[in-house]
Amino acid sequence: MDNRRRQYRVTAEFDRLVQVELLGPKVHATNVRLLDLSAGGAGIVLPSRASGVLRMRDRIELRLISAALTEPVRMFARISHLDEREREPTVGLEFESWREHRALLDSELKTLFNEREAFRVDPTHREPVELRIVGRPKDGLLAATRPVGARLSAPVEAQLRDISVTGLGVKLLGPLTGPWGATDGLRVEARLPGDSQGVTLEVELRYLRPHAEGVTLAGLRLTEDTTPHARRARAAVTRYVMDRQRAILRVGLRDEEPSRSMVRPLLEGAAAR
Repeated sequence: MDNRRRQYRVTAEFDRLVQVELLGPKVHATNVRLLDLSAGGAGIVLPSRASGVLRMRDRIELRLISAALTEPVRMFARISHLDEREREPTVGLEFESWREHRALLDSELKTLFNEREAFRVDPTHREPVELRIVGRPKDGLLAATRPVGARLSAPVEAQLRDISVTGLGVKLLGPLTGPWGATDGLRVEARLPGDSQGVTLEVELRYLRPHAEGVTLAGLRLTEDTTPHARRARAAVTRYVMDRQRAILRVGLRDEEPSRSMVRPLLEGAAAR
């Protein structure tokens, strides 16, 4: 097989973890659906508002953004296929430097395609995880979990969607105000079940993704802090993730039960070799 045609698997889990953006001469689409991906090119579906905007051989930038990545993966391409017969245009891309993109994808997306030890778990309804998301000292409290029967203490409600040893997925309810555009300088104060003291986690904001009216999904990546306090906080998160994983495996939950809390690897299956 030509090395440029190695296909990186695009699964439902990949879609959940990765936000795809396209920047072209007349369009900036933030909710792009990735159909296939290789070092040589990609197939994508654009939102309907992009119909009639792009042309064959236009030069575009494709960005892959994820909480599991240290920074967005940026790739430059030419449009090699354009089908606008449906409401949402289908576009084929030919990357400009497949050798460079092969190395980039293999290195930056390794955690998504090949790594098996980073599991995410969902919190249970019986033992929710309480969160407080705080900005820089002058920014104050940005979002917080609403305790049952209590008034919300922050401008936005925060609900934990999932957590792993590398970061958190959070649902934000309400209009976002404050320094949400910053990628660093945030911290999460979390109270995990079984941990009476709570932990403080230094995090980087990796993405904000509109999900529904008044709802935004946020990806927060734990920073590589090596202080004793940071190590203790990471150890507490690791214990919680492992305890949840063991509990789920004991009751025998499977992925075909999507309405139940579950544990899954970051990406099911490795890239085709």
